[in-house]
Amino acid sequence: MAYNGKTKEEIRAFVEENFGHMLNITVEEARLIPKTTIRCNVTAPQALVAFMESTDYESAIRNAVYIGGDTDTNAAIAGAIAE
Repeated sequence: MAYNGKTKEEIRAFVEENFGHMLNITVEEARLIPKTTIRCNVTAPQALVAFMESTDYESAIRNAVYIGGDTDTNAAIAGAIAE
């Protein structure tokens, strides 16, 4: 969706409609969630939150690293979407 020029609001609406309200947290809240797994159902929402609160490519990566957990995966996903 990002590749095809959709806005963050359009992406958020699609994710919430199809996958529930996994994006209703902030980067600060995501940082506080215990990181005990690298499963996709945990890392993908964290990466999306990092992207949603970003202002550019670099801030998406910084947000993903700040959240913690599987940072290389989260940063790769968030950065790819932001790009």
